[in-house]
Amino acid sequence: MEPAEFWWLHVSGPARMLNEAVEASWRHRVLLIEEPPCFPDFRNLFIDRLLQEDGTLNVYDDAVPGWEDPGEWLLRASGREMDYHPLDGSPAEVLAKRNWLAGRVYVVNDVHEHTTWVNFAVEYARHGTPDNGLMVLVFRGENPLQGVRRGVAVFRLADYLTAYDMQWFAAYCASRTASGLVRDYYAQLLARIAGPDPELCAKLAEACAQGNPLDALEAWADEHSELQRLADDPKRLESIVWEAQLQIVFPLLERLRRRFIDAYREGLQQLLPKRDDYGNLLRKPEDMELRHLMHDYFNNKELLAQVGGPHGMFHSAEDLRVFGLIYKARNRIAHMKTLNHADVLELLELDAYEPTRGRD
Repeated sequence: MEPAEFWWLHVSGPARMLNEAVEASWRHRVLLIEEPPCFPDFRNLFIDRLLQEDGTLNVYDDAVPGWEDPGEWLLRASGREMDYHPLDGSPAEVLAKRNWLAGRVYVVNDVHEHTTWVNFAVEYARHGTPDNGLMVLVFRGENPLQGVRRGVAVFRLADYLTAYDMQWFAAYCASRTASGLVRDYYAQLLARIAGPDPELCAKLAEACAQGNPLDALEAWADEHSELQRLADDPKRLESIVWEAQLQIVFPLLERLRRRFIDAYREGLQQLLPKRDDYGNLLRKPEDMELRHLMHDYFNNKELLAQVGGPHGMFHSAEDLRVFGLIYKARNRIAHMKTLNHADVLELLELDAYEPTRGRD
């Protein structure tokens, strides 16, 4: 399933907006919709739902010219131009009261540039009946309609979208190119960078397949205002990356710490109980942080002289390498510094790593 379709069908907020817009189309004669991201897919799904409910509907989408006078155009398009007389009332009133648009759906784009359609639609809705045709007006920017109007329902994605929605969508997009913790890390990163823009999120997810998605930010800054803001504020971008690493990498480091403690428990237990340099009492191996393991055990000169092997106090060369990675990573993240992309990917591949139990 393409990301845009997933967005409207399986992400809670957008799916609720789509469903409620369809439901409102049977109660209201005018829908005023702020153009959402992935709008072509929204429009197609919305129309498909209407036709599933009533297959006799005639839908007029791209054929509606927003720059024309709405009354004249609708009278002509509905074949009622010769039946209308100005003494009967305004075109909006007559079209509404006589149900001359029944069985029709008109989608008018960019009404923020053609406000005559908004004024016409308000009057049409005021006089309309549930059996008459539906007008769907799409705008960008500020809502051209101030206040509540009878028969008009207004929809904005911002009223439905949550941070969790973006996390869920980002996870889906990331899963198309990655799995496991790499997918989870990309999801955190994409959701934070893309903000409420699913199109940008999906685009960045594709960049993940080519390498570091941050490399694409500068190249795309001219196309996306959110990326331009990040390009102009490197500290904010660094904070976003750090938060993503704190969310995904830091718990991994803790899991690996516990595995090293379990694999080296016998040797660690011989050092305890003891107080560390800050006066904290370490009663059992689980009380030892990575710095304790490094300085009190693995780099303990006395132990190295007595029982050190070819890899020092480590059971294997791989344990030596992995512990070095997680020790440095923990120090950087704990001091609010970010890891480079290559190091993050290398660490995330260690999710299943088990330290050696006994020397090579």
